[in-house]
Amino acid sequence: NRILVVALFMARRAELDGARRRLCYVVAEASAGRAARSP
Repeated sequence: NRILVVALFMARRAELDGARRRLCYVVAEASAGRAARSP
């Protein structure tokens, strides 16, 4: 039972980590695009 809880926690953490990485990528992409557009 404890193993299941730990596995669930790890899966959740990996999911959050992936979402954070995706968000960082989107923000970096947007800032790069803005910098390229500005003179």
